[in-house]
Amino acid sequence: MKLIEAYIGEVTRRLPEKEREDIALELRSTIYDTLPEDYSEEEEKAALRELGSPFMLANGYKNWPMHLIGPKYFESYVSLLKILLPIVLLISFLSLLTVDFIEHSGVISVIEIFWMAIGNAFAVFFDVTLQVLFWVTLGFVIFERTEHKKETIKKWSPDDLKKSPSYLTEKAVKKMEIFWDLFWMAVLAALYFNASNLMGVIQDGEMVAPLFNNDVLLSYWPLVVAALIGEVLLAAYKLVAGVWTKRMAILNTLQLAFSTTVFLLIIFNNNIIHSKIATYFPLPESYLERTLTITAIVVVGINAYEAWKGFKRGGQARA
Repeated sequence: MKLIEAYIGEVTRRLPEKEREDIALELRSTIYDTLPEDYSEEEEKAALRELGSPFMLANGYKNWPMHLIGPKYFESYVSLLKILLPIVLLISFLSLLTVDFIEHSGVISVIEIFWMAIGNAFAVFFDVTLQVLFWVTLGFVIFERTEHKKETIKKWSPDDLKKSPSYLTEKAVKKMEIFWDLFWMAVLAALYFNASNLMGVIQDGEMVAPLFNNDVLLSYWPLVVAALIGEVLLAAYKLVAGVWTKRMAILNTLQLAFSTTVFLLIIFNNNIIHSKIATYFPLPESYLERTLTITAIVVVGINAYEAWKGFKRGGQARA
């Protein structure tokens, strides 16, 4: 019975939510009608084998073409865009609103600042949307091409359900988990690219002492962009795979290691802190070094824990 429910789960999770319940009832009825009252596991597998791959069966219920990415990964592609685009656009708008508020506070009203941010947002939204669409699409195209040969030589079997998210429910990758990963990625990206406007000492709507030396900070942009793209591609892979595996744990660790390395390179650059900040906060140099070291230890510790947790989930999922 668990294989049957896993099969139905693998079909319905690729369908619109409003259709899932009716199609699940239809599938359940169809499957049980072909089975005797006291069926064996082999008879259960034979009935599922007759229905074929849940990926292809789900595609038969859909009313729209899926040729851009391919039928197996199209639903995951759309799901990732639905998660990522609202996050990135919201963070972009909040960043614009914050910058406009800092620059025009006390000069014009809050309502005028809000409408100004909306006016500036259209051009930014267009560019951000294109970037997200490009990198997500590219990631799925690469992933699908690398997986194509494996799928063509491997025939689907009901035993494959035992590796699916619908069977390993306790090890499935939750969409909320992906949402928070991407949300914090977008927040950090907004802070990085707007640091000169958002972090530092502000007087009369003017940044008089930025916290970071912007030229030094932005000199790392290729590494930062690579880390951001890696995070999006990892989120796409999590969404496609649906369940933690050893391979996913390794990729997760590599992404965490790369992001952590970029972070450490930035904060331990001797010129990263702007010289003007000392005018407003005359702290001993040793205090600053100690603060950066503690920050680095905390970040490394958190990421090491996340990597360990990934291997723990991946190992158990494999078992």
